[in-house]
Amino acid sequence: MRGQHLLGIGQPLQASGSRRGVLRGIAVSAAALLATAPTTRGAQASGSISVQGFLCPSGDADLSDCQATDEIFDGDIVISGPGGLVLTLDDGESHAVSHIWDGLPYGAYSLQAIGAAPSGYALYDVDGATDDGGFGKEVVLDDGNPNAELNLIYVPW
Repeated sequence: MRGQHLLGIGQPLQASGSRRGVLRGIAVSAAALLATAPTTRGAQASGSISVQGFLCPSGDADLSDCQATDEIFDGDIVISGPGGLVLTLDDGESHAVSHIWDGLPYGAYSLQAIGAAPSGYALYDVDGATDDGGFGKEVVLDDGNPNAELNLIYVPW
């Protein structure tokens, strides 16, 4: 069967007349397959958590009426995750008024410490997190929520 090559199972692939053409086709197919694969750390899917703080005039204010602040990073932010994983600011990356932890395995993450409240403000809500059943907040990274964004909402007190 000159001009045809069988790759694994399925239909024969028509060669373009040279090995280079066949190899180029295989490389393009492999690149397309890798581009659609989820981000992984080893064999486990992974995601990210970003935290940012906002100074809002009231608890029901629209986020567009709030001012981003980096003052929350003056205190400790500690997040516990699956398998005893503990994340601090040193484990993530600062991006001006946000902080991001990448390459995190899927699972539940609980906020253990939420940074420093800016002077004259109190924490009102952690948008993007849910109650963990106790007094804390948590976020779950999974296929439906691989990249969590937590907005710490502060209001004047």
